[in-house]
Amino acid sequence: MQRRWSLLVLIIVIVTSMTTGFSFGGKVQENYEVERAVHDFFNVSKQLQRSGYVESIYTLEKTEKVDDNKYEAFVTRTVGGLEYPTIPYDVVFQDGRWKLDNSSIFIYPKKDYLNELKAHGLQLSQNSYFYQTVVSENDNFIVRKDSGSQNFLARGVLYYDFGQKSTDIYSSGSLKVNSYPEDNGKPDDSYNYVAADFFSEDPIDSVWVSTKFLDAFDADVAIYYCNGYHSVKVYNVNYGSKGRYYVSY
Repeated sequence: MQRRWSLLVLIIVIVTSMTTGFSFGGKVQENYEVERAVHDFFNVSKQLQRSGYVESIYTLEKTEKVDDNKYEAFVTRTVGGLEYPTIPYDVVFQDGRWKLDNSSIFIYPKKDYLNELKAHGLQLSQNSYFYQTVVSENDNFIVRKDSGSQNFLARGVLYYDFGQKSTDIYSSGSLKVNSYPEDNGKPDDSYNYVAADFFSEDPIDSVWVSTKFLDAFDADVAIYYCNGYHSVKVYNVNYGSKGRYYVSY
């Protein structure tokens, strides 16, 4: 009887060790594949950089698992001698492999953006919708992480809800944005305004280049003259209130 119990205990120990080993091995392999997806993305992006792009150096600080199909990869970058704050990119499992998804990351040159607000006499609250989506910042840049692009296409016109980023659009002329805000019940003052942010789409990030400030109560229009790939994001900066916009090109 004692031998049977000893044998049973031995079997349980072996099975437990094997299961633990498989689990640990699976986690190591998954972490390796996630990190490789990050490195592949930046290496390919570097190869795609055209002549004239500023050299970019990156470091993968760490990865953190969000769920079975998503990690966050924390990356630091230095571009043209300027240090970016840490950027938490999503790495998602799609089509049987891990891929870095940068669609929710927005980079704002800090001084330029704040000076643009100041020049228009507008205020930005620390409790604003804008700052609720800020994930890191330093003296050089503000990094926001917000919803990715969703749209439907109809004859060269893209439709979006406020807060959604447009798809990347190639234009050698202009992009026209029509904004239709909903009433948010807030005062008509320097805190209540809609912004149409325009981003240049380089091979890695959406980098802010300009903002057109629009009416928070009535339909309004912004036109941005550009050449190359750009995207747009329209939203109420301080209150995050609802509305719709469309981009024509």
